[in-house]
Amino acid sequence: MGLDPILLAVLDATKTDRFTDYVGTIVRFLRQQETSNLLATWAIELPCSGELGRLSDSFAVSPFIAAQYPGMPSLKLVSHQLTGGLLTKLAAVALIARPIPVLAPNDHEWITALRTWVFLQIVDSIFRGGRPNHNLREVTNKLRLAIDRNEQWLTLFVRLRGPTSSFHGMTRHLASACSQLLADQTARVESSVHRQLLSTLKNFCEGKASQADDEDSSNEHGRFQAYLAQQPLRHQPSFVLPQLQDKTQLPSDSTQSEDADDRGLTVNFDTPDAEESTLIVTTVEQALTPPEQEHQARGILLSTAEDHQFLTYSWNRPSPRELFRLKEWLASASVGSDMALQMLASFVEIALMSANSLETVLPLSISDTTEADWSCDIKHGSLHRVSPRRYNGWKVTPDSVAWVTPITATSRVALVPAVVRTLRQLLAGAPASTQIGNLWLASIEETPATMFNRTCRETKGMERLRSGMLA
Repeated sequence: MGLDPILLAVLDATKTDRFTDYVGTIVRFLRQQETSNLLATWAIELPCSGELGRLSDSFAVSPFIAAQYPGMPSLKLVSHQLTGGLLTKLAAVALIARPIPVLAPNDHEWITALRTWVFLQIVDSIFRGGRPNHNLREVTNKLRLAIDRNEQWLTLFVRLRGPTSSFHGMTRHLASACSQLLADQTARVESSVHRQLLSTLKNFCEGKASQADDEDSSNEHGRFQAYLAQQPLRHQPSFVLPQLQDKTQLPSDSTQSEDADDRGLTVNFDTPDAEESTLIVTTVEQALTPPEQEHQARGILLSTAEDHQFLTYSWNRPSPRELFRLKEWLASASVGSDMALQMLASFVEIALMSANSLETVLPLSISDTTEADWSCDIKHGSLHRVSPRRYNGWKVTPDSVAWVTPITATSRVALVPAVVRTLRQLLAGAPASTQIGNLWLASIEETPATMFNRTCRETKGMERLRSGMLA
């Protein structure tokens, strides 16, 4: 499957190049007839709309894509599905995950068009080489609340109803409608939060930037966009590489498989203070059907090569030999004389035992109260949590409580004595600490993930390991 600029923009704008479990939600939205019709109507005004419409058509005629990437359950609240900070990160996905609530026909048509207009604005900002600004992100979150059955927000957006036949005309109408509602004293918008949203939407439609945009210096792009930025002169903007010319030089951080039949390239995008980011680029046999391409691992893999290869261990996890070497290093570092390495070893031990990366270990709480996520009980030297269960599994009711006998109410794992000693020493130096990350000494300039990645690169037998592989 070749990736052209519009697909790259969609993946980047929705962050589904990193959170690939939610690609199906985007596919489902673009396959909808209402979405396709609006994109076709606006295509004459906005090149991005025409390109997105073309992508919509390709999804609509490909049953393989829809079957391979199912969407999120549409009947459950998005806020109950995107937990752990994902609701903020995946705002565009959250916006289109739920169906429009039951409304009068004209109101339903308007909210459908408004959602498509917002989604198109998000994608277009990436398509043109920019990023969604703060005002657009605020509008996205509030419209998602309205569609997620918040009656007050839904009523406010319905009051903005206007023509939808023109993309730019709709933008001008929204600016005017927001001004009118703000000035309307007959049916005044009383809520300060609602008035703030109207001002934000008006400013966005008029092209005004916010102070948050000036303060936000982030220029992070998606994996595919980052790949193109690294190789602007070497390949066309596609991840289909029919041939690698003899003179083509691989990036210094790229690796090529020793297997002569494996034509894939693995490109790492490690940044000093972030998780490892890997993109696998591979050639595509155009004559094969999509299932054949997938079976032979010659398609584009959005998140992992693991599902398309036949290794005796997970490629994204430490191999048995690497895990053995890592445990040797942990045993040595945790009892050594270097306090920084003792502290790092303690954090790595917690990450391994709780299936977290070093980034996601930091917010784990220090508490003897058992919660849904892991907590660290330093006094008793253990990790503990409520026993995990399937999110949508059967739940015991008062009527059925006598039917089952729980195996255990909590899961508790003992930490090794050396790690417990280190944690107690760190807690004694910072007794007000409530999270594991609070124990990390400020005198160490590196983050735990950065220090671990550097240590692995310098330690024989652990060179391939990274913080994200601990989860």
